[in-house]
Amino acid sequence: MSVRERERRIVIVVSDDGAGFLIDGETSGFGLAGMRERVAFADGELEVETTPGEGTLVRVTLPAARAEAAGEPSVADTG
Repeated sequence: MSVRERERRIVIVVSDDGAGFLIDGETSGFGLAGMRERVAFADGELEVETTPGEGTLVRVTLPAARAEAAGEPSVADTG
């Protein structure tokens, strides 16, 4: 797993070398659908790369919102 800030965006990458899955296959839950909904709500992007038998990579890109930019006190201001 990695979390990086790049060009005012937060990029989160999670990968494994597990079983993988079919993106368009039937599921019994709301895992990917829920992730897509939450990421979209945060004005972000979700990418999923997976192949059965070869693992999965999930990349989430979100806008980086700084406390100072949002009108919140910074750590230096709370001291």
